[in-house]
Amino acid sequence: MDRSIRYRVVSRGTEAIVLLVTLPENLLSRVTDFFDMKERQIPSLPSHDVEKNMAAYALRCEQTACSVFDKEVLSADSPCSAISSSLAIIHEVIPNISYANLKTILRKAGRLKGTGL
Repeated sequence: MDRSIRYRVVSRGTEAIVLLVTLPENLLSRVTDFFDMKERQIPSLPSHDVEKNMAAYALRCEQTACSVFDKEVLSADSPCSAISSSLAIIHEVIPNISYANLKTILRKAGRLKGTGL
């Protein structure tokens, strides 16, 4: 495997995994042929811009998840039901988020402290 190929798991859903793949330009046609995809010409960004965009996306996801959860937890019976109701709302904005991802985001943000989750 070429050492210049890098990937990072962006998110995991129940049916899909979103990957960010960085590879040399000369391998693009091989990859698209392998997956039987048509090559699409899109403007390329330097890798630091892509990483910056991904970090901004992750921050927006975290902010959205926390603000929705903060509202839902006030009327929920338990933290688990607040996560479930939040997930239903968040799916409209972030369709590839899963219950486990949402729980991880909320845990890292300190929203689940003292709940046993």
